[in-house]
Amino acid sequence: MALITINGLAVLRGAIRLPRIGRWTAELKVDSDTEIDGPVTMDIADGALSLAGTVARGGEFAGTAATKVIAGANGLENVARPKHYVSTRANVVLADLFRDAGERLSATSDQSVVGRSLPAWTTAAIPAGRLLKRLLVTLGGSSWRVLPDGSIWIGAETWPDSGLTADGVDIIEQDDEQGFTVLGLGLPTLLPGTTLFGRRVSYVEYTVTDVIRAKVWYEDDGATSDRFKAAFDGATLGAVPDVDYGALYLAEVVNQAGGTVDIQPDDPRLPSMASVKLLTGLPGSAVDRTAGGKVLIGWSGRDPSRPYAAAFDSSTEVSTMTLKVLLQLVLGDSVAAEPLLKAVSFGAAWGPLAAATAAYVTGIKTVADPLNLFTPDMLTALTAFTAALAECATLKVSGA
Repeated sequence: MALITINGLAVLRGAIRLPRIGRWTAELKVDSDTEIDGPVTMDIADGALSLAGTVARGGEFAGTAATKVIAGANGLENVARPKHYVSTRANVVLADLFRDAGERLSATSDQSVVGRSLPAWTTAAIPAGRLLKRLLVTLGGSSWRVLPDGSIWIGAETWPDSGLTADGVDIIEQDDEQGFTVLGLGLPTLLPGTTLFGRRVSYVEYTVTDVIRAKVWYEDDGATSDRFKAAFDGATLGAVPDVDYGALYLAEVVNQAGGTVDIQPDDPRLPSMASVKLLTGLPGSAVDRTAGGKVLIGWSGRDPSRPYAAAFDSSTEVSTMTLKVLLQLVLGDSVAAEPLLKAVSFGAAWGPLAAATAAYVTGIKTVADPLNLFTPDMLTALTAFTAALAECATLKVSGA
């Protein structure tokens, strides 16, 4: 009986590559006169290792089918549906992301990681694999990989012991400079993310003919993880241009109230976004009930969980604008010019005018001779009233 079968068909020879971070792959030569396609299950050594994946590429020649299998549903290249979240959790974002990709989150994932709260999140119309990578950066750089059953595990590495002992393996080759060991195994039970002889296993490549060989790379080789991570990144770039979370994008103002704004980005790869933090650009300023026009949207620190909107354009309609100026607001570009606004509100200017008016009226009541108003007291009151009136007339302030 063949050491490997795929959907019950005998595999003549093959290679299976399992990285600590990313998706496992398999390239197989199958004893079949028809091309293999769709979801498949591979069994190795009578079920000692069972792998669930999807055929990514296949062909048939002279009774042999050449087949490449990608872990899970092979959906991480699928373009995600743009969506914006407010006050959510990572597992909610992951559930939507994986549902659209046809993938599934492993129940064994680290709940302290996937259950983490996110103040916001913006999913753009780019491949799901890119968004998964960005989300894991936000979650503190947690690991992820596709398990043999095809589900995606996310969490912090615990590095359990593989259970293999020196008696259970045959060391065929060891290259400490390159950081790998070639082993002969009775059963293909060694997986990445475990330890072998006290060393952290980063990558396992099985080659199977009539015997099982495992080439094992270790995590203490710094170049190893970077090399396999780069291979995954290259596999998920696809033809869809990336959304640069470090750039600014124009968006139409749909609604605004308080310190947030609802917007519709011009770029179709971005979703409509609600309750985005608004940065008006002026200290002490606030706007209310704006609509129409454009703003710029971005993400602080390139983090999709930290969106903001800024820089209204001139066509934006504003119902109310407030400037909290504690002392004096000057309009104009002349250094020597008198400020056009000398008070925070009209109430601040009305006090002196009201006092001068009251003194003037009181002065009139005390005049003994109505034909002689220009007494010393009346002249003083009239001068004060005229000065206060002139001062008030120069002020351009609103209400209150």
